[in-house]
Amino acid sequence: MSAKRFAIIAISFLSIGTVLVLSLGCSKDDPVGPIIPAPVIDIFTASPNDIVPPDSSLITWKARMADSVKLYPSSQKLTPVDSGQIYVKPTIPTTYSLVAYSGGGKDSSAVTVVMTALAANIATFRITPDTLVNGDSSILGWRTRQADSIVINQGIGRVNPSDTGKITIFPMNTATYRAIAYSIYGNDTILINVRVKKPVLVRAMNGSYYKGVMGSTQLSPALRFAVADAASNLLDNLWIKLRVLQGDGVLSPTDSVLTNSMGIADVTYDFDGLLGHAVISGNFRSIDTVDVYLRANTLIPGVGGQGQYILFSELYSDVKNYNGNPVAEAEDPFQWLCYADYEAALHTVFVIQDTNHTGFPENIEHVYAIILTSGYTGKTRDSIGIGTTYNEIKAVYGSPDTIIYDPTPPPALVFFYDALGMVFFTDTVTGSPLDTNETVFEIHMSDLVSRRVAAKVIDKEVLHSKDSPINYRRFRK
Repeated sequence: MSAKRFAIIAISFLSIGTVLVLSLGCSKDDPVGPIIPAPVIDIFTASPNDIVPPDSSLITWKARMADSVKLYPSSQKLTPVDSGQIYVKPTIPTTYSLVAYSGGGKDSSAVTVVMTALAANIATFRITPDTLVNGDSSILGWRTRQADSIVINQGIGRVNPSDTGKITIFPMNTATYRAIAYSIYGNDTILINVRVKKPVLVRAMNGSYYKGVMGSTQLSPALRFAVADAASNLLDNLWIKLRVLQGDGVLSPTDSVLTNSMGIADVTYDFDGLLGHAVISGNFRSIDTVDVYLRANTLIPGVGGQGQYILFSELYSDVKNYNGNPVAEAEDPFQWLCYADYEAALHTVFVIQDTNHTGFPENIEHVYAIILTSGYTGKTRDSIGIGTTYNEIKAVYGSPDTIIYDPTPPPALVFFYDALGMVFFTDTVTGSPLDTNETVFEIHMSDLVSRRVAAKVIDKEVLHSKDSPINYRRFRK
């Protein structure tokens, strides 16, 4: 065979080989084998899923494209693979898992069978009282069913017995208490709150000074107490202890008063006795105490006398607390006395002892006397006051110590009652004869205690000074 023929045969075999290689799929873009899909679990249930042992639950499954399925935690291989049912009888709450396998992967699903009827249950968990003052105690009580143990937070921990019990607690702050009851069949949790009040002071809501009316419970402003914490929040449902430090009237409530839901406690005082003043104390335990001062608009002569809400020997600051600021202030040019003029509005002038010799009344200086002029309506308990006749005065107080005639306009007969510290001025034309039906147009009431301590007496001479900007009669040493 010729060489040319050999060459042709070789080329033919090479061409056939190339075709065979191409036909066998040596191209990298062609698949090398079939794709196996992953399994899918369509159904996995437990019915019922809440049982009471030794009852059973029916597990139902359905899977696709799975080579095998297994049930956990028992690792039991289930057949048939695609679907089926099997009973389980757990004795404690159990989570069952189904896992489906194939060459393409796996799928899983889970279901839990519980025993809620046998789970621990907290029937009662309470704090009594659930609102208290810091330092006080409460009773924390519990009652459980089917619990192996119970644990309470706030530093209490595990308590015994677990079924029922109580302990004394001393909560210092508002807090939430949590109780957890445990059993192998399930737990139960309850939260309760305790409110702790922290009072720091008792407050008189409308200030320290109150004006009243004899024979009445009318007070202005209204008398109200409250208990407050450090942030000035008013605290509700707290008992404020009440006491009458001075006074012979009727306090209501008598012994203690409860703050309402807004933290306010309303109190009344009836000026039904002889005294026109009272001091009421309100306190909460030993935390704080506040005193309030009550005055009725009455005239009380003698030691401990009173007029225009002011007790003799009280301070000039008290005069202003009850009556506001005067229209004018003046100095007596003959002695160390000052005058606070309320005549236009209240028909009253207060005489203040100028103990500091400054020439004007100071808040820390005391009331020495009160001058009451025409228009003043306050009366004594015997109805003696402006407009009273000499006969009416004599019927109550007897004969005066001294009677003088004052010709200074307007002329007056002046009646001195030294033991009462009272001087009455009645109308007159000539000073004689004595007209016992003339009415009083001015009254001077002085502080007997201060005058006695200072060894002073009322001078029988009454001074009317035209140099003073305030036109009224005055005392002189």
